[in-house]
Amino acid sequence: MVFVSGMPPFDPETGDILVHAPFERQVELILEQLKALEAARRFGPGPCAEVQCAVHLGGPVQGLQRSLQALLPEKSPARIFFCVPEWTGPFDVEVDCVAVTKN
Repeated sequence: MVFVSGMPPFDPETGDILVHAPFERQVELILEQLKALEAARRFGPGPCAEVQCAVHLGGPVQGLQRSLQALLPEKSPARIFFCVPEWTGPFDVEVDCVAVTKN
């Protein structure tokens, strides 16, 4: 099993958190990062499959479902959404994920 905790939207070029980016771009970056982690994990027993994602929201949710559908496979993992009213970061979304190997 692979556990990814608190993945905010990092800029893939610099590694810095992407501050005040549009919400849909933040979601896209996080999902791209999760896919990169899955690809990196393939050195082990086999490819991973996400089985659960927890999405922590500190901002608007418009575009979230559209971004998820565009970037996740047909068999999307179970999802739960948390609205965090006292958000402290300069971004609007963060994702925790659990994945298992397919073998």
